[in-house]
Amino acid sequence: MTDGYVGNDFEIIGMVKKLRGKSRWFPFGTGNGVNRMLIDMMAKEGGGESEYVLLNSSGTDVGRKFYERIASPVLTDVKIDFGGLGVKDVYPQQVSDVWAEKPLYIKGCYTRAGAGTVTISGYNGGKPYTEKLAVNFPVKEADNAVMGSIWARAKVDQLMSEDWFGAQQGSVKEELKKEIVATALAHHIMTQYTSFVAVEEKRVVEGGVPKTVTVPVEMPDGVSYEGVFGECEVTDARKARFSFAPSVYGGGACVPPPPMTSQCGRLMNSVRCYKSRREYAASHKPAAVREKEPTSTKFKDLSKLDKSLIAVLAAYSRGTINGKAAGIEIRDGKLSVRILVAKANESIVSALTKLGLQNAQLNKQALVVTGVIAVADLEKLVDLKEVLYVRAN
Repeated sequence: MTDGYVGNDFEIIGMVKKLRGKSRWFPFGTGNGVNRMLIDMMAKEGGGESEYVLLNSSGTDVGRKFYERIASPVLTDVKIDFGGLGVKDVYPQQVSDVWAEKPLYIKGCYTRAGAGTVTISGYNGGKPYTEKLAVNFPVKEADNAVMGSIWARAKVDQLMSEDWFGAQQGSVKEELKKEIVATALAHHIMTQYTSFVAVEEKRVVEGGVPKTVTVPVEMPDGVSYEGVFGECEVTDARKARFSFAPSVYGGGACVPPPPMTSQCGRLMNSVRCYKSRREYAASHKPAAVREKEPTSTKFKDLSKLDKSLIAVLAAYSRGTINGKAAGIEIRDGKLSVRILVAKANESIVSALTKLGLQNAQLNKQALVVTGVIAVADLEKLVDLKEVLYVRAN
């Protein structure tokens, strides 16, 4: 049950596919501006269905619909037999169950024209079920040209599902990438590696000099700017306490936001927006507050650090700390950390060691490196692009 604002979408989808087994996954999207791609793909790889609870809808109604759906699936353990028909590239390769009010679509190519029978089998209410459908594949079908694009989309989805973890790390298998690109270009569809390009022939230049125009970009419905980029806690009528409030999409300095622009208003462009808000904060803070802020973090993107670690950095900026800070045990100026990395190999461990990580231990399966690091070196970890997230261990 989630809004889907996580950042490692493909990794999660791959995990669902890996762990599915005989289970069924039913994700619920909550809110008006949810990450539907993640939620729908979790349901698809998990053999279930997705549901959405909007801000103005009834959670009770959605819950009742979910219960009715799982209480009486129309058909389970579905298998499709094309008999002697010449077919290939049929998707999905792993056929889902059939749920009430949700049809099952099968896409494929036939290699030769002709008539035949498709047999659908499975279990209905625990009892064996079989149905035969007569089909006729014509030599040419001019009325349904869109079917080619629909099949191509299904093929691309299948190819992407074969290496979700590689897609998350930006290193999908080369043979899969080439096939995805070839399919997309042949059928004019947009994918992770292809896009549509709009070419503007009209050019407007004022005074012979190109002009940058700020274009506002609205936040999704039901999502607050402060909820994503941080908010300010007023502790005194005369001043505000400035703090960091990082999220999975980036942190935000605790100040009134600057005007929303194309670089600062886009939800996914978190690093640039984070720096913009920090720069804005630096020019609007009282002198007393500015003096307390560590100069080394003035324009540093700390969105990879857990908020408790940022609190430790803030405490450290006021002097050497030992004992507990933000609920974290500090001994001799050091603390134990758990680092989520994009790739699990010895070169990552070596790079982290050079940044000050001691007693590094690599868990390749979980993509995690654990170790001990001095508080003074903590913020160095965010500079390594392979580092995704750091929290206390």
